[in-house]
Amino acid sequence: MDARFPDVTLDGAEARATVAPAHARALCDGHFPDDPLLPGAYLVELMAAVGARLLGVDGPPSVIRRCVFHARVRPAAAIDVAARRADAGLVEAWVTADGARAAQATLVVEPSA
Repeated sequence: MDARFPDVTLDGAEARATVAPAHARALCDGHFPDDPLLPGAYLVELMAAVGARLLGVDGPPSVIRRCVFHARVRPAAAIDVAARRADAGLVEAWVTADGARAAQATLVVEPSA
């Protein structure tokens, strides 16, 4: 079981995961102590992890083709991550915080050598 995601659903071409609140708080350690938010790099890592899980691949994406941040993500928010197969090795992923889209990315995920 992955401590980051206590709840993961794989449904053919799509995966959905809930981020553990303790993990979200840990990602904020040292970042803006008086106004905590999850750094964008960690949001990308969460999307990549769910995308890799969807495709059954270990490791990070080989390429981040595009990433857009729409809103700040606070550690107290209900944070969900989803990924959908787009093409062979290509994944569209997004993060929602309290039901609103906060980030989205297009990732190239390839099998490890």
